[in-house]
Amino acid sequence: LAERMRMKAVEESPKQAHRYAELAEFYIDQDEPEKAWPPAKKASELEPGSARYLELSLETAILLGDSEEAKERFQKLRLLIEDQSRFQSWKKKIDELEK
Repeated sequence: LAERMRMKAVEESPKQAHRYAELAEFYIDQDEPEKAWPPAKKASELEPGSARYLELSLETAILLGDSEEAKERFQKLRLLIEDQSRFQSWKKKIDELEK
């Protein structure tokens, strides 16, 4: 039911990034990052200047083990925020994917 409600919200508001982000977060909470990736990516595409949505897509890429996508999103995110501790955490996770 919760999944259907979020999918319906996306269908009714296909240009609202927060609806896609809500759906992606739902899937992440359900430990289904493969289902979270399309809406996480879409949210960051709809609002490319949003650090929140870019961070969501970065975290999803890391959960999926996609180091190339994670690195690309990491570089974009570095242009939007200046929190060095968060960068170090993401960098460490990305580096671990490449081992």
